[in-house]
Amino acid sequence: MKMNKRLEIILPIVILLVLTSYLFFNWINSDQNKEIRESLGIEGRVGITNFAILNDSIEGRIFSREEALESIRKAEKLVGEMESEGFSVDYLKDVIIEANRTLEQVDYAEILRGNVEYSQKDYVDANKALRLIDWDELSYEEVIILTEEIISRNERAKLLEDLIILREKDVREISDQELSELLSEVKTAFEDERYDDTDELLVRLRDSIEDKKIDEGIASSIGRGIVSFIRRYWVFILLFMGIVGYSVYRYNKRSQKDKLRKKIKGKMKERKILVDLMKRTQVERFKENKISGLVYNIRLKKYKDKLERIRQEIPVLEERLRKIYGNRKPKTLNNRKEMKNRS
Repeated sequence: MKMNKRLEIILPIVILLVLTSYLFFNWINSDQNKEIRESLGIEGRVGITNFAILNDSIEGRIFSREEALESIRKAEKLVGEMESEGFSVDYLKDVIIEANRTLEQVDYAEILRGNVEYSQKDYVDANKALRLIDWDELSYEEVIILTEEIISRNERAKLLEDLIILREKDVREISDQELSELLSEVKTAFEDERYDDTDELLVRLRDSIEDKKIDEGIASSIGRGIVSFIRRYWVFILLFMGIVGYSVYRYNKRSQKDKLRKKIKGKMKERKILVDLMKRTQVERFKENKISGLVYNIRLKKYKDKLERIRQEIPVLEERLRKIYGNRKPKTLNNRKEMKNRS
């Protein structure tokens, strides 16, 4: 009983909806309402399929030869305009050639179907031209489809051109090498009429631009924060930098002192060793008679040369050390005098 009551309620509603839809689409498809369809952006008539409104202005229609010719003329004019505006139209010219070839094939198919008047020669030419083609399904609709592709690509090309100009402006504002290279790839793809690739590259370029803008925004925020911090605490920053600078200066000065002192001490030690070696050589020659006069002279000359070089280097190093100490006398100089007195 409950099911019957539900059906009694639902069934009239369904019938009413179907009837209303039928009346609406009959009304909208009438010739009197052509202007209404055009104002809604609907070309041709509309119908219901799976509860969706479909544009069947091409599919399902039978096109005449005159309509196919007119569509080719419009397409050729459109391609000419695009070429004069600087667009690459190599592919579209190929489509025009294909449309004309298809038109010729359909003309021959119409002869073989007997739909037009023809001569015996025309029939022979048609047979010859279509002998390798399944011409039964050939129609002028195929010509229309090809010319519609040209219209579609024209709209797409202009849209892509506008997007490229927009992205080019963004790239100029950011001035980034990676973005410039990506923009160059976009332009190359567009000039080669690879519109799918152009679409993908434009998406990549857009994402990269957004990432760069975010990075610049973060860097700008950090920069503003640093400037604000400096303005607020500039006295403390100067004081800190002064302390650090003085500490570094003192460390470098002390390091130079230590290096020079070590170098001078090393030279003095080397000089003492050379003096001892000279004395030892003299003992071996004159007292113990272990070495010949030739060996003695060679050794002594070598020791004297080294000793002379050290005597020249030490004053230079001591002068550098004295400049670092200023008016104070370095301990190393006192040690040198002591070593002189001892020697």
